Amino acid sequence: MTGTIQGTAVDSTGAAIPGATVTVASPALITGKRVMAADAEGFYKFLELAPGTYTLRVESPGYSVYVTTNITVNSAVTVTADSKLATGSVTEEIVVNGSAVSIDTENVASQAVLGQQLLEGIPAGRSPWAEANLVPSVMPSGRDVGGSTGMQASTMVVHGSTVADQRFMIDGVNVNWPGSGGGSTAIYYDQGMFQEINYRIGALPAEIGQSGVYMNMVTKDGGNQIHGTIFANGAGKGMQSDNIGNGSLRALLLKNVTASQQTNPSLELGNPITINYDYNGQIGGPLLRDKLWWFGSFRWWKVNNIVSGAFNPDATSAINDNLIANEMVKFSYQLNPKNKLSAMYSRNQKNRYHRRNSPPYFTTDKASWLQNQPGSTSILKWIYMPTSKWVIDSGVGFMHLKYPQRYQKDVVATDISITDSALSTLINAAPYSYVNPTWRLALDTSASTVINRGFGTHSIKFGAEFSHDYYAQIYKANGDLQGVMINGKVSTVTLYNTPINQQTNNLDMLAFYGQDNWKIANRLTFDLGLRWEFLHGYIPAQHADQGRFFTSYPKTTAAVDNVPNWKNFTPRLGVSWDITGRGTTVIKASLSKYMQGVAMNVVTAVNPLGFSNASVVWKADSNGNGIPDFYGTGDSRNEFDPGASNGLTGGATTKLDPAVRRPNSWEQSLGVDQRLPYGIVLSVSGWHRSTSDQIGRFNDAVPTSGYTPIATTNPAGGTFTIFNQSLATKGLVNYRLMNSPLLNFEYRGIDVNVQKSMSHHWLVNGGVTFSRLRGATTGDVGTTLDDLNNPNNNINRTSVLSYDTPVQLKLASVYQLPKGFELSGNFQHATGFPYAMTYSYTTAILGTTLNQTTQSVTVAPAGANRLPDFNLLDMRLSNNIKWRDRYTFKPEFDVYNLNNSAAVQTVNQSYNSAALARNPTAVLPPRLFKVGIQFLF
Repeated sequence: MTGTIQGTAVDSTGAAIPGATVTVASPALITGKRVMAADAEGFYKFLELAPGTYTLRVESPGYSVYVTTNITVNSAVTVTADSKLATGSVTEEIVVNGSAVSIDTENVASQAVLGQQLLEGIPAGRSPWAEANLVPSVMPSGRDVGGSTGMQASTMVVHGSTVADQRFMIDGVNVNWPGSGGGSTAIYYDQGMFQEINYRIGALPAEIGQSGVYMNMVTKDGGNQIHGTIFANGAGKGMQSDNIGNGSLRALLLKNVTASQQTNPSLELGNPITINYDYNGQIGGPLLRDKLWWFGSFRWWKVNNIVSGAFNPDATSAINDNLIANEMVKFSYQLNPKNKLSAMYSRNQKNRYHRRNSPPYFTTDKASWLQNQPGSTSILKWIYMPTSKWVIDSGVGFMHLKYPQRYQKDVVATDISITDSALSTLINAAPYSYVNPTWRLALDTSASTVINRGFGTHSIKFGAEFSHDYYAQIYKANGDLQGVMINGKVSTVTLYNTPINQQTNNLDMLAFYGQDNWKIANRLTFDLGLRWEFLHGYIPAQHADQGRFFTSYPKTTAAVDNVPNWKNFTPRLGVSWDITGRGTTVIKASLSKYMQGVAMNVVTAVNPLGFSNASVVWKADSNGNGIPDFYGTGDSRNEFDPGASNGLTGGATTKLDPAVRRPNSWEQSLGVDQRLPYGIVLSVSGWHRSTSDQIGRFNDAVPTSGYTPIATTNPAGGTFTIFNQSLATKGLVNYRLMNSPLLNFEYRGIDVNVQKSMSHHWLVNGGVTFSRLRGATTGDVGTTLDDLNNPNNNINRTSVLSYDTPVQLKLASVYQLPKGFELSGNFQHATGFPYAMTYSYTTAILGTTLNQTTQSVTVAPAGANRLPDFNLLDMRLSNNIKWRDRYTFKPEFDVYNLNNSAAVQTVNQSYNSAALARNPTAVLPPRLFKVGIQFLF
């Protein structure tokens, strides 16, 4: 995606100067400059400008030349730069500086562009989700301390969006991982390869399908001279503080540790790093000046940390160790003045040597997963400009990876996974081994034009998108089961329908859209758009080997089509009113409908070979070996009865209702942008979103009437009623996915943001958000499916959602000190996330027979408890040392978590262990000192 410069050439009386020669020039243009003639009304508009710094030059016989310098162009932003020419000689020049932040008076979309000054000038974790901590309104799930979240992506939401609505784009081409709701990335890109990242977060145009955090990462390019950057920073174990101390927090964390481990002299609490480094380099230049450019980048980054409270059998602390490697190359070719081609290839090797998916929070190294994941992305782009007012932009992208969660190499077939849901532990082996070969082919083409005649100016864009996703899954589990304990006592056994040799899923998306940015009388602009989108999933015929259990379910299945088959229209309407006509005060409003992100979560949920499970009572550990034993049907030594399960849950027993509708949301916004002194822009806006038609799961074989109430005690306090399934329906399953109003949710919020580009030696970017997010916390296909017919699951279902944050504040700034020194900082504050508390009821706990084996109930809703408020301050001191005007050395000294916060990040959410309920399981990493250097040439 690219930006735009537009304006009007007028004389000193305000009369238009038709035919004026208008030139834009920038090192970002492979040809160096572009030229056009102003139309009969003096209007000019340059489309398809690569992000960078531009100079605008307007000249006409009989007038002095008008030059505007330092115009910053960002992707998806329209910059207005009018030119007022005075009568005089063409040898005279009037030069003005256009570096101040300008209000986009035409586009209503809310967005934040992070250029190099913010991406590399502010201390942050150098990943799209860590950099999102710099973007006002965006709420990442993870709190980053010096790159601590870089090895596992945090999810990001905004204005009540869902995780499935995230979009990762490279140069305007979708590179998302197709798994789950389709809102994640499985490839971890090199930040050094990007010129800027544009986070588009609200009132989005019709060219964008979903309404969440839309990240367009614009790749760097070569140039007409060799240039590059070498970057390195790092920290060792000794370059951090202790944020646990000897007080109450230490006492709480010690509760997660056994008495014998508490006497271990090498005991470490909290989540300190053991090593953290980042090596990154880029170089680019010309193969043919003004014709053919090349660019390359590499990155090698590592973050290891201790897993608090998790220990191996040899008493060593469990480790979270990771290494990511990237290589990227790009070529750009200006075939002729009208055609430009580019090709980019990026390879990623992600290694998480001991991956843990929490909960459980305390997993031994042997019971963790090995994720050694190769992946790559290729993008081809073609830009055709038949005239100065027409642009055709086409791209094709191919993303491929093999995402594994394998058993550790020391796990053997007899190692059976055992978890304790109360103590939040996992030992022996991971629950299963998993491999996910997947790829996405995406095509995007659009045409843009400007029509300035009749009633106003029309900036029209129309286009099409297509993607095909291939998504395979391979599962195996030792023993085809996992043992579940509660407080060290045997409870249940989870049985799997493994092995699944290969389950295959396919999803196609096709969309057409049109949008018109219609400017009337230089003050009023309408953003009009309409999008049509088709989503079609299908499953081929498949076969898998039979496992130990569920032999009555076929492992050879027929093809399944139209899962789903949706066709939807989504209108977009925006209005922008430039009150003064000078771009100083602009009121913006929008009304938009979006279809929610949906991907393989629907297709895999109904795949007949879908990974499925059932639960049975673990009667006793008769032989004391700590694992559930099954010797064959009818054998008296069996410790559980597979025939007495609560029924198989998963794709093998689930269908998609033919009348199911695609989830959607309506978004409304109203706000004002105001230019203040010193180039500051203040924005105040209100947002509302209502989301409906969420998809849940119903067990048609057991209606709600099939449950009877049981009075019991609530571990959170007081009495409680749960529901017992009738014995006659035990094990009966016939699941159906369909829409349910029980799963709707709503967002209301106000954003107050401030932005100032670098001038007078400082810049600032930040904002505060006040919001409420309320609705169903679980149960939809985008979170965790359960049974909506089971009344136990509907207890405390409606509450504030997990991302509900009443107050969030972000502020980032850079200040230029004398002699090349710079001081920069990044402060974040947020209300702690809400969390629910659960309790697993069993026959033994109730004192009466519970027919469904075990029943987990939300006994305290989300919002009844919250994590502590979060405050984090990062600072950097650097110095720009110039040498021969071409070389810059920039040593950096960073302090992350300067306030040494130990804010609790997760807690034990089970009441089954009274001593550990609500007990901290992870805290922020401590204050971290990092040293680094950049060398620019």
